[in-house]
Amino acid sequence: HDALPISWESNYTSATITLSGAGSATTITDASGNYAFTGLVGGNYTVSLTVPSGYITTTTNPVSVNIGSGPTSTTVNFGIGTAISLPDDYKQNVGPWATQTMGSCAAMYTIGNYGCAVTASADVLAKWGQNINGQTANPETLNGWLTSEPGSFDTTNTSCNIYFTIIGNLTQSPVIDTQPSSPTPTTNWPQREDEINSALSNGSPVIVSVLVPSVGTHYVVLTGNAGTKSSPDYIIGADPYYGTEGKQMSQSIYSSVSYQVNAGYLQDVIIEKPRSE
Repeated sequence: HDALPISWESNYTSATITLSGAGSATTITDASGNYAFTGLVGGNYTVSLTVPSGYITTTTNPVSVNIGSGPTSTTVNFGIGTAISLPDDYKQNVGPWATQTMGSCAAMYTIGNYGCAVTASADVLAKWGQNINGQTANPETLNGWLTSEPGSFDTTNTSCNIYFTIIGNLTQSPVIDTQPSSPTPTTNWPQREDEINSALSNGSPVIVSVLVPSVGTHYVVLTGNAGTKSSPDYIIGADPYYGTEGKQMSQSIYSSVSYQVNAGYLQDVIIEKPRSE
């Protein structure tokens, strides 16, 4: 483990640790998640964790270390966490819904052009197995339901934004939509870490608004954290438009610039598992 465990990290037994460099060896972690290499000569080494299936690393892997001559010890900690799987990977501009107008918005506001929030929501609803009027949740069926549900879209907004909390009427579960009433500095993003990490650790994907350079607000679905609790590096499990699934928010994923937290529209949305009617 690293020194700052994420809530979903736990001791992992029988993870494979490999040592290479001035000497080579392989071992596995014990019931407490600990491991050790003994009797090493001084020199440069690389310590590597074989990431177990279904997990992601939350710390640097591999790690380079230098062992001095004589009695000495060096500690190398690894962290792993689970990432949430999404059964569908809907694209707002690929499919029969791409040309459909969102709700009662102007004709230019099609799902293909502006429907990242609708598409991201459909991805999460499909993950929960939510049916809409007897059909699988997808951007088309969700848009149809939202169109018939009063107050689903902000028709006065330049992007015809969705009101996420309305989806709670469909799922019979509350939708947590955290959005300030006024622009918030990016430095306030850490205030959301506990909320987002808690949801991810409980198996709930989180929809967040990000800022795409030279484009504007965009919604993606987070499904894991490859960083630490205090320094998160969230994993994108579904990107309705740009196809950045599996990427981390810190990586260069659009026009050679990383996604940024949208300071003027800071928002995270948690669609909880639907309740049984």
